[in-house]
Amino acid sequence: MKTLIKTLNKESNARGVNISTLFENMLDFFLETFEPSRFIAHKGDMSAVFAEREKDDAVLFNLLRHWIETAEEEIARKGICDFFGELYESLFLGKSKASAMGQFFTPMVLSQVMAECTGGEDPDVLEPSCGSGRNVLAHWEQADKTRPPYYKCVDLDPISVKMCTLNMMINGMIGEVTCKDSLDLSDRFHFAYRVNEVRWPFPSPFYSIRLITPHRKQTNK
Repeated sequence: MKTLIKTLNKESNARGVNISTLFENMLDFFLETFEPSRFIAHKGDMSAVFAEREKDDAVLFNLLRHWIETAEEEIARKGICDFFGELYESLFLGKSKASAMGQFFTPMVLSQVMAECTGGEDPDVLEPSCGSGRNVLAHWEQADKTRPPYYKCVDLDPISVKMCTLNMMINGMIGEVTCKDSLDLSDRFHFAYRVNEVRWPFPSPFYSIRLITPHRKQTNK
């Protein structure tokens, strides 16, 4: 994590952008890498997808590779990985900044306790204020992987939506993450992502993230 933070700080200076802008650019680069349309264009050849992305931006691609390797190691060791929540807290949510920004991420141990209280057998799991996805990650840790729940996450903060989407994808979860006010019961939303829809119900080695906008709205899961 320290190496990645050092790289981000160095690259933000090199590109003449602030760290928050570079952080969101990195998230967008990661998200776009796993668009199903990209798989189709390369006929399912992930090595070709990655080669294309390295040409698009070598620095962000190296960060992408670092994220995948780090997350896979942590998942193998701990069962789940909130990579982006931990990175975001390290970059932006020091004690002096958290209250000013109005963001306080739930400690993972508390999320795990709540998951134990709610159980892990629900076919659909709703999270109206997802943040980086820590609560649904804790739920997934205890869920029956042979009958995976469908997670429906919402947050008004676009950065949180993007972090939650990537965390869900790399942890092998399926569902959707929507950027909207969870108190607004209408169908209005800013954008959403469908996560790992190409992996289920048939096992697939591919992870996927599909962007949904109000103009490309889909009614199916």
